[in-house]
Amino acid sequence: MPGSSPMVIFYWSSQHLPQVHELVLCKFQKTEPNTTGPALKLWDESSEFQRTCDPDSFAVDPSHTTVSVSFLSPDTTDIFEAFTVSLLSSLPIPGLSSPSYKALTEPGRGAVFSPDVGYNGHTREAYFRVGLQGNAQKDIQIFRNPADRTIDKVAKNRLEDDRIEALLHKIEIQMKHRSASFGFTLASKVASC
Repeated sequence: MPGSSPMVIFYWSSQHLPQVHELVLCKFQKTEPNTTGPALKLWDESSEFQRTCDPDSFAVDPSHTTVSVSFLSPDTTDIFEAFTVSLLSSLPIPGLSSPSYKALTEPGRGAVFSPDVGYNGHTREAYFRVGLQGNAQKDIQIFRNPADRTIDKVAKNRLEDDRIEALLHKIEIQMKHRSASFGFTLASKVASC
């Protein structure tokens, strides 16, 4: 058979594995595909892009928009750095007491956070995004200053100990919680490293 690299994940009884190998897996050859892509060329200075799309068909008021600001984060191949940035970036976003909520949503600049806010490490070049949904068109340009000030303030000043403790507690609970798909999820995460 042509070269292939299937992934078979078992997390139950392994008595049938010799038969699976004999009947199926031995007919394949392992390949070493080159899946590494080139690193993104970084900008020398800050850049701004605006994209316009069709109005949200579920929006109550079609004149309202979504605006987001994204910041490039370290390469996700550095696991420790990516984990650290993931933790740090989860502090200023969620919750009614978060700095981002107080600076952006509470004053009425938008109704809710936009989709995909926070840290996203699912791509090689991870990013951190802050955004609002339900903004008036005229507020798009004034969104950037409060967003930048909030990020700068969080970076400069210490966050409340309560927010840090809550994040650590959440991680601890997630590690203790065993769901029905725990084995598969664990194997998938290990295989993706």
